[in-house]
Order: sequence, then structure tokens, then C-alpha cells
Amino acid sequence: MEEYVSIKIGIQDRAGRSRLEIEGLDFQKAREKVEEYMEYIFRTERFVNVDIESRSRDGTSLVTRSFERIGYHEIVDSVVEFLRFIYKIGPSHEPSGQSLSKIGPEYISTWLSRYDIENMSQKDKVLHLLKNNHPDGWVRSQDLQEEYEIIYGEKIKLSSLSTYLSRFYSRGILERKGSRAQREYKVSEMAMV
Repeated sequence: MEEYVSIKIGIQDRAGRSRLEIEGLDFQKAREKVEEYMEYIFRTERFVNVDIESRSRDGTSLVTRSFERIGYHEIVDSVVEFLRFIYKIGPSHEPSGQSLSKIGPEYISTWLSRYDIENMSQKDKVLHLLKNNHPDGWVRSQDLQEEYEIIYGEKIKLSSLSTYLSRFYSRGILERKGSRAQREYKVSEMAMV
């Protein structure tokens, strides 16, 4: 049986501070509220600072966590783990198909775990992002820049990204279409082999 808990999530972003307070909800309803809140915050933000606090009904049990400059997918995973701990629920108790990761592909963390991201060059990160998130779809460089920054948690200049994409195109790794201002890229079939 799930315990009664009070959860407070505070977020600091460019616009200031905001706070979500949840009391007495079961795990699934608390998770849904957090999902709505995170989706709202990350419509305009790439990275935020987050403080989470939970108290038991009698106030004797207090658990806190803080995260600095964290991206959407990292905080989603961290908050879900926090909620599981607070509600004493394992992953097997969650309904299948339920995911907080509605922004961007839901399989990002799966493919990221196959690579040593810390020791990978920026160019290689771009290539892996293209191959894993866009294996057969077209993507604009501006959208790829935003996705890169969310997934890897680091900035990339649009000029650097455009240089990498141009080089990949020259080597036959990418196909491209559209005018310079509206250019889109797609991983070539040859590169996926």
C-alpha cells in the first residue's frame, strides 16, 4: 500500500522560479502531474535547476534532492526514480507504455548507453544522433542543434553543426535537400550499413 506523501518540486529557469506541490496523490496521479509540469517547463527551456522535497504525513520523514543545469531527459529519469523511491514502487508496478519522455524519441537513453559519450568528439556525437534518432527521416540543422543540446546537455554552435553536416554530405554519409536557408538532411542508406 502506498503511503501518503507531500512532494514539492521547485524549478529555476531563465524566467525565474516555479513550484509544483502534490499532496496525498497515489503514484500514478503524482507522476501524471509531474509529467504535465515538466512538459510545460521544457517547452521554453533546455536546462533548469531542480529541487525536490518529500515529506511523510506526520512530517518525520524528509527526503530532498537537487539537480543543477539538467536537461529534460535526465530530469525525467531522475524524478521518476525519486517518485519510485518515495512511493516504494518498483518499475514493474508501472503500466506499460507510460513514459514521461514525451518530448523527443522515447528510445534515446537506450542508444546512448551503447557509447562512451564523455570521450566522444562533438562530430561523432552529431553522427550518432543522426543515425540513432533519424535513421530514415529528414531533419533541419536548427532542429538537430536543439535536439543535440537537450540530449547531450551541452551547447553546439550552429556554424559547427553545419560544417559537420556538410562534411558528412561530402563523404556520402548524408543526403540533403532544400535551399540553404531551408536545408534538410537524411542519413544515406549506405551509412546505415
